[in-house]
Amino acid sequence: MSRSTLSSDLIPDAIEAASPRPFVAAASAPVLAATGLSCLLLLLSGCADEAATDDLSMPVLPSVSSVSDPPEAVIREVGKDELRELVDTSERPVLVEFSVLSGCYRCDDMRSPIRQKAAELQQQADVVRIDFNLNHTLAQNVGATVCPSYVVYSEGKVASVRTWPTSADFVAEDVRAAVGTKLDDAASKASAHQQTEGSLP
Repeated sequence: MSRSTLSSDLIPDAIEAASPRPFVAAASAPVLAATGLSCLLLLLSGCADEAATDDLSMPVLPSVSSVSDPPEAVIREVGKDELRELVDTSERPVLVEFSVLSGCYRCDDMRSPIRQKAAELQQQADVVRIDFNLNHTLAQNVGATVCPSYVVYSEGKVASVRTWPTSADFVAEDVRAAVGTKLDDAASKASAHQQTEGSLP
């Protein structure tokens, strides 16, 4: 064997045998984990209360969500019997939300906009909620085929029905239309009453 062949064959083996890499690689995993954990603890400790009271800390700016949202009304939940009594005795239109409180993304999406409209309409109409699943037969009888559905009663009768997909604005328009119809009917009755009184001898 020539010396060049011997040295070229032995050098890689000799380097590999003398190299501390396997030891470094095996030892570096726990070291890296400990270093990472130390860095994480250092970062988290920067969020401690004393950092917040430091005079040099950054001021807290109000977030975009802190801009005041329109007020929302609390919508009272009623049962079937209470709803029937309210519809029969109310002097003004009744908006009924047929919905469920959980497990329905459509009801969840409509909840806040309807509450905002209920706050606007509270002087014009009674607004209540009834559980769609517990009152499924009643819902079907009035045409509320999917939750959420919105039924406006006026003078004890169904004036309008809106089923999802819809918007709170459309529902509010239905209530306003029922209020307008009720006002128009009252004006017509008053006018007819005045005409009959004027024609009496």
